[in-house]
Amino acid sequence: MRERYERELKVLHDDILKMGLMVERALNQAMDAVKATDSDIAEAVVAGDADIDRMEESIEVFSAGIIVREQPVAGDLRDILTAMRVASELERMGDHARNLAKRAGRLGQTELFMALPLLETMMELILSMMKDALEAFTEHDIDAAQEIAGRDAEVDRVHDELSELLVGALRGERDADPGKIVPLLFLNRFLERLGDRVTNMCEWIYYARTGERLEMNKSHRL
Repeated sequence: MRERYERELKVLHDDILKMGLMVERALNQAMDAVKATDSDIAEAVVAGDADIDRMEESIEVFSAGIIVREQPVAGDLRDILTAMRVASELERMGDHARNLAKRAGRLGQTELFMALPLLETMMELILSMMKDALEAFTEHDIDAAQEIAGRDAEVDRVHDELSELLVGALRGERDADPGKIVPLLFLNRFLERLGDRVTNMCEWIYYARTGERLEMNKSHRL
């Protein structure tokens, strides 16, 4: 019976990693759409979000099946609940990728040129955090989870720097079209929220091993 449970848990973890790759691809495509202000790439991201949603649903159904069949308790139950929560956070990251992509066609070249270095920095930080968080999930590494969550402070710092830059442009401090600045404010917010999603994943990884919820990086959390 234990061997079957371990096999099912491995399948569950493998599905989480597959979903993580889908979200990583969506985020990269979304950033490509933003950089190129390309609506065609954006449409591919929007269409692909349905696959991410279906993957989350599949993970939820599979997880529920394990709970019904194996009736896990304590740490085993926390492992499954954590997998479901990580899948939920990944699904929401997919939603943010879709929202990023949908605004790609509304961007002006002058305004994008001003903001792009900081946008790319945030995305690089987020992708690195997400990859490492998925590894920490697989390895049950709570020390790594806490370290990864701590990196969200740098995402917040870049977010604040870009916010200041964009608000200054709205006030006329730079030669920019205010109507083209507003979509960039949304992009900045979506990226900041991605960092929060990874932090949430890290909190659940910590919970799986300890049974305690530890709030990590409170600086910009909802």
